[in-house]
Amino acid sequence: MNLSKPELRVLEQIANGNKKINEIAHAVKKSDKQIYRTTKSLIEKEFIKLYRGRITAKKTTHGSLLLNLLSQYPNLINILSGNGIKILIVILSPKNIKQIERETKLKKSIIYQKLKQFYNTSIIRKEKKNYVLNARIWTNLKEFLEEYKKFSESVDKKIPVNSVIYKKTDKELVFANKGRIDATLTAFSCFENFGIKILLTTNYYTLPKRRLSKDVVFRHSLYVAEKEKTIRFLIFISLFYLKFKKQIKVRHFIVDKLKLVLKGKSFPDYPTLNEIKERAEMYDIKI
Repeated sequence: MNLSKPELRVLEQIANGNKKINEIAHAVKKSDKQIYRTTKSLIEKEFIKLYRGRITAKKTTHGSLLLNLLSQYPNLINILSGNGIKILIVILSPKNIKQIERETKLKKSIIYQKLKQFYNTSIIRKEKKNYVLNARIWTNLKEFLEEYKKFSESVDKKIPVNSVIYKKTDKELVFANKGRIDATLTAFSCFENFGIKILLTTNYYTLPKRRLSKDVVFRHSLYVAEKEKTIRFLIFISLFYLKFKKQIKVRHFIVDKLKLVLKGKSFPDYPTLNEIKERAEMYDIKI
């Protein structure tokens, strides 16, 4: 999620109408080679395209929002550069310093340095012990951060572009693809290994490649169910839970709801107890 000062300066120049490498190099007082290296980095980050020496911005929501911000507020370059964007995305919901440190994995000294910059430009305010984004003043900045977060969570260089990402963290990636990928099968693609066979139209994977416990496979199925809210998937999650509940320690709102369903309660968009019972009989699973 990080962008360097040179990258942001190039984007500012693009926002101001400069399209050629030599024009941008002259405007920011850098060599053509330096600007070419920076544009190459921005291409990899999906912000721009380069064709025959002309640079154009990619038509993405987060990219357009950032260009507008840099055009209006060029002083944001110093503020957003480095770890600025990464920290601000974490503060999209109120966070205390320990939470920011844990989620960004940055040193406190680096975080405090950026927080000071945010304060000086009224980008954030403090409510009790939490740091909060000043959305009323910086509406456009909030929109950019939200869109960039969505984009960053939906793409990854390690997997094909036609993949669907369900969870992306520093430690793991959970995604789906209809092809055969050099990754570990997980979620519903792994249920057959535990006696619950499912007919699927896609494959569910995780990276890095590793041996998965029942607990991890179950957690990954919940990530899928969060985005693919189908009764069918929720029924299979219920079956997996019923079969291995003594070994599963995952806490999740879907599990909480399904536990209540198994006690006879009903909820919109969730299977009924009878629907779960019917499928459980097919797999010889006791409720």
